[in-house]
Amino acid sequence: MKADNILIVNTFGIGDVLFSTPLIKEIKRNLPEARVHFLCNRRNVDLLKNDPDIASVIVFEKDEFRECFKQSRMRFVGKLAGLIREIRRLDIDVAIDLTLNYQMNIILILAGIGMRVGFNYKNRGRLLTHRTMLSS
Repeated sequence: MKADNILIVNTFGIGDVLFSTPLIKEIKRNLPEARVHFLCNRRNVDLLKNDPDIASVIVFEKDEFRECFKQSRMRFVGKLAGLIREIRRLDIDVAIDLTLNYQMNIILILAGIGMRVGFNYKNRGRLLTHRTMLSS
């Protein structure tokens, strides 16, 4: 399995992102040459951007996308296309999706990520290629 570029997706709050940071260290311990990228909300950028194990941080603000959708479907499509382009430029091999959100799975598919790993909570991970059951 090729894993040169790995994207961790966690768009929850600061506490949840803090709990996911050991995952970064574990990835780097097992795959020291891999470049780890992180997709998070704006509140967490400062927490992650100076971590030497993180190659880049991408901001995804769900509320901004929702508001954009309400205002203009065309602007929403443009904003979504911009996010997908930004992810595609990173040439991600594996995404680790911690969002429990099938809509994020769709974005990862559109970004061309072939291996998408995460939890299948309430069947929301049905679009992941590798899923772990998480019961409610």
